[in-house]
Amino acid sequence: MVGLTVLPLTRVPKWPAYFIQAVGLGLFIQGYAAWGWPTYLDILPPKYQIDSGDVPPEAVNATATSANVTWEPLDNVVGYALMLNGVQVARTHRLWATVDNLQPNRTYYIQVSGIGNGGVDGWPGLEGNFSTLPFQT
Repeated sequence: MVGLTVLPLTRVPKWPAYFIQAVGLGLFIQGYAAWGWPTYLDILPPKYQIDSGDVPPEAVNATATSANVTWEPLDNVVGYALMLNGVQVARTHRLWATVDNLQPNRTYYIQVSGIGNGGVDGWPGLEGNFSTLPFQT
């Protein structure tokens, strides 16, 4: 209620407005500290709590235009996101994904990140790589 009363005084950029804004900020900070709301420094963001894995993904059965990528299971995740050259190409709950439409005779870099509750992606894990086969006519 007090905030609504002094709000018109903060419209004019003069010393009284600065003073009222400083007092309001101080009251907000004091209330924030007194009520015990957790700060961002007290609680780790979910992105830091998702396992990223210690083993890079690997491609098996790579052809000239596709590859089947597999990885190790991660703890406390509901799914996985597969990145190919830094671009997400698959989201799945399985421990593998097939990547299509690849160029022949090229090297690709792959990473997997865990997906936590609410769809938050963790940090990408270790990077693996594979090469597609040359195109055969």
